[in-house]
Amino acid sequence: MMFVNRWAVVVKPAEEFADWANSLAEDEETEEAPEEEEPEVSGLSEVPVMGEEAEGGGKIEESAAVEFDLGEARKNWSVYLIPDLDEYSHAEKFVKMHCGEIFEYELSSWDEDEENWPADRSYEAFKKWFDFEIHDMVVDLCEIEIDREEV
Repeated sequence: MMFVNRWAVVVKPAEEFADWANSLAEDEETEEAPEEEEPEVSGLSEVPVMGEEAEGGGKIEESAAVEFDLGEARKNWSVYLIPDLDEYSHAEKFVKMHCGEIFEYELSSWDEDEENWPADRSYEAFKKWFDFEIHDMVVDLCEIEIDREEV
């Protein structure tokens, strides 16, 4: 085991994030795509389409937009490593300074279209959209090198 010279910030989505994510799913369900003529593709005439009877019975149903399950999402947290600082208050200040980056990364994990993101990504908004914890002890239990790649 080795101590890592970093602190960890654990970020979990809160109700505000779930409401936003689910509002996107609702918008997707209510939007109606314009009717387009489908090109004919040979060999596909026997493939059932939405609402038609499928081979073996049953109808092909259109899949609904994915709903954001807050309970499930809170089981899979994001962990951000920050500098090894002297005091907890310095770590809080660091998070406050970088909350916009964290906010945007978390939003992009659900929807990459920045047009759908909230305009207010301030620290106050961050605290409403996410729960976070700061930990000053990070221990590496592995003996293999840590892989790093640009996000």
